[in-house]
Amino acid sequence: MICPICGQGNLKAGTTTFAADADAAVVVVRNVPADVCDVCGEAFIDDTIAEELEGLVMEAKQTGTESIVRHYQPLAS
Repeated sequence: MICPICGQGNLKAGTTTFAADADAAVVVVRNVPADVCDVCGEAFIDDTIAEELEGLVMEAKQTGTESIVRHYQPLAS
């Protein structure tokens, strides 16, 4: 698939680092599976994984956790 950002690169399976600064909570998740452009480096995270990451951010906000830094691990089914 051609990168929708640069229009030149191809998206290939890889990983990225997700970071969110939400209110007083900072969440960083490394090694998140993503499709990554081989030219511009833009990363696209699957909707299911994005929902997991959004849940982690919401949890941090609700519990008052100041920061979370971890490696990605899929949620258990």
